[in-house]
Amino acid sequence: MKIEYYLSTEYFKTRKQLEIETGLNDRTIRKKISTLKKEKAVLFNSHTRGYRLAKNIEDIETLDEAKKEMNLIQHSINDIEARKRDMNMSERTYIAYLYKLKDKIMLLENMNHIPTI
Repeated sequence: MKIEYYLSTEYFKTRKQLEIETGLNDRTIRKKISTLKKEKAVLFNSHTRGYRLAKNIEDIETLDEAKKEMNLIQHSINDIEARKRDMNMSERTYIAYLYKLKDKIMLLENMNHIPTI
């Protein structure tokens, strides 16, 4: 089942709506949308609540329509950038912990090898 068949280029659909229409669970829908995003521009952002396919360039007929589409694409890009920044911050926390843990392991290993006098 291709999730793109359930998405429109005109209006946004929430994951809940997609669950009802497809009979798939939320996790499966998220995976399918994630896969589709690697092939096609799927518009989403924190303000729209939902997903829709980007319009085909050939189908855009007016300057106003093109500018609206460009704004929606830019919002999606901004959301992706914000998520990347958030993930990078999380990664730094994990890396800092990893270094401290490695130091602790080295200390504990060395304690076992200290000769007694």
